[in-house]
Amino acid sequence: MTAYNYLALETTGRERRGTIEADTPRHARQLLREKELMPVDVDEIKSASTDTSLGTIKFSNQRMRAVDLTLFTRQIATLLRAGIPLDEALAAVAEQNDRRTVKSIIMGVRSKVLEGFTLAQAFAEFPKAFPDIYLATVAAGEHAGQLDNVLERLADFTENRQILKSKIVNALIYPIILILACVSIIIVMMNFVVPKIVKIYIDGDFDLPPLTNAV
Repeated sequence: MTAYNYLALETTGRERRGTIEADTPRHARQLLREKELMPVDVDEIKSASTDTSLGTIKFSNQRMRAVDLTLFTRQIATLLRAGIPLDEALAAVAEQNDRRTVKSIIMGVRSKVLEGFTLAQAFAEFPKAFPDIYLATVAAGEHAGQLDNVLERLADFTENRQILKSKIVNALIYPIILILACVSIIIVMMNFVVPKIVKIYIDGDFDLPPLTNAV
C-alpha cells in the first residue's frame, strides 16, 4: 500500500488534512468517503527520488526536528522491544503524532517497509529527515539483529546532542549581546559624542591633545 497526503472537507464544510494508506489514489478517495469526508486533493507521498527517463528526480525535502526525531526513535524502540511488528509500530507512532510533516514521513517510511525495504533503506528515501550517521547505525542494528537496542541508543544520542547544542547556544548568547552592546556604544560615541566635544574645543580655540587629534 502507498501513503497519500489528502485534503478533504467534513460534512460541516471544515477542511481536514492528513495522511492515509491506500492501493491507489482512487482507493484513497473511496476510503475518505467511507469516513464521511469529501476528498478535494489526494497526493502520493514521494520518497527522496524516483527513476525516470531523465534520470533521478528529487522529491522529498521534508525535514524532521531533532526533538521529533528523538521522540520517534524512542517510540519505535519501545514498541519493537514489546514485540510489535515494525509496520504496526510505524503505523501506531504515525497515528499518535500530531505534526502533519512528521506523520507524512513516517507513513512514507512504512510504505517502503511494506514494499520489502529494510528500515534503513526506507529511512534513506527521506535524506532530509534522517542523517547519514543515523542511517548507518540503523543498518548496523538490523544486520546484528539488535534494532530495538540500537534505536534506544540512537534516541539517547540524538537527545544528548540536542541538549549540548542548546547549552552551547545559551552559553554564546551573553557574550554576543555584550559585544553588540559595546559596538553600539562605540558607534554612538564616535558619531554623536566625540564630534560635539571636538566642536567645543574648536569653537573655544583650544589646542587639542595629540590623542584627540588622532581620533
